[in-house]
Amino acid sequence: MQDAYIYFNALLGKGYAAWHRGDASQAEKMGERLIQFGKRHANVRSLVAGHCCMGWKDLVQGDIESAMARFKRAMAISADPWYSQFPKLALCYGSISSGKIEDALPLLDQLIAFDEANGAEFVGHPARFFKGLTTIINGQVSEGLTRMESLLADWQASGCRLRYLTCGYVMAGVYLRLLQAARQTADSGDGLRATTVADPCLGWYRTCVNEARAMGAPTMEGLALVGWGKALMALDRKTQAEERIHAGIDCLERIGAKRHAREARAVLETFM
Repeated sequence: MQDAYIYFNALLGKGYAAWHRGDASQAEKMGERLIQFGKRHANVRSLVAGHCCMGWKDLVQGDIESAMARFKRAMAISADPWYSQFPKLALCYGSISSGKIEDALPLLDQLIAFDEANGAEFVGHPARFFKGLTTIINGQVSEGLTRMESLLADWQASGCRLRYLTCGYVMAGVYLRLLQAARQTADSGDGLRATTVADPCLGWYRTCVNEARAMGAPTMEGLALVGWGKALMALDRKTQAEERIHAGIDCLERIGAKRHAREARAVLETFM
């Protein structure tokens, strides 16, 4: 192998693309090849990349705990500061997507610091977006939402479609949590707030579904459909909600994301 760097980076790129295409099998194949190559040639970067691909495979399938373990393993073995940022960002994404925001916060500061020192906007910009969640948690809801929406608008304008999609899905989830909380307190006079967050919540899920379909990202399409259904349920629009969730389940089952599909079916059962 004359140029190992080109070889394993090509495999890493294919694994990364497979994650967003919802192709768990391809992500796993790339992961296995990278780990095998890394062990054979004592190439730590290839090992890190391999564990990332295996973690992305787990994300497609909905096995968040296994994915987190993979990303932590990749971080632990990385001797290259740059390569350690990939699993760190993926770990943040997995933590936030599964509702474990507090676990991601220390890592976000590290990603932002690395970006400031090295100009690594690939990890720094998403970290700043996720950091907006801290502001919301601390009670500065309007400021946090404005910061996150501003970054999304920048990415849309600059054509960063994948970042716009994945972070847009997180944005929709933030609005969903605010909507659910507002609906729970509607009897105490907070109904206006529910109305305020309902439109952006539904709008972001709609945007994510459309973007995912256009880009060929079925995992995100299925998850966004399910989230859209949850939002409609919170608004007591049961028929529409069931239609979206069933469509999401069909999408997830087509790519073998059985755990995601099972969790979506459980959502339906809670509303029956």
